[in-house]
Amino acid sequence: MQISKNSGLNHDDVSDIKVFLRTYNDAIQCAKSVAERDAQVHHYKQYMKILIDSLKQDKMMIDSQNQIIAAEDPGAANIYQLIKFSQSLFQKYKFDEVDSKKDFEKKLDQAITSMEKEIQVRRANIQKLMSEVNLNKKEILV
Repeated sequence: MQISKNSGLNHDDVSDIKVFLRTYNDAIQCAKSVAERDAQVHHYKQYMKILIDSLKQDKMMIDSQNQIIAAEDPGAANIYQLIKFSQSLFQKYKFDEVDSKKDFEKKLDQAITSMEKEIQVRRANIQKLMSEVNLNKKEILV
């Protein structure tokens, strides 16, 4: 990089500016990361409050197999089902057995690939069932 002679800056000044800007950028990225994490924690707390309040006020009944029998608040029921689903994925893909960030990312990639394949199989099964239903409709109409 060429420094203009009229700028009044020397190479050390430019180097210091670069270091400062990189450090400043790192600080901004760190602050963003902390803010995102705080938002996630806040959302989780809200979800748990809705769920706990619903259970305390007997607005949701759960059986011995942890299945919802009845719920007055559909939001609380959805939150409960999402938490159960998340826990099942956590156990299925053994995220509790990771030793490092790299290992976690590898398991996460494997889980995503596995779920994408499962979705494709389920879509194919649905399409097959839909075509069978349509064939049965035609037979009934004839």
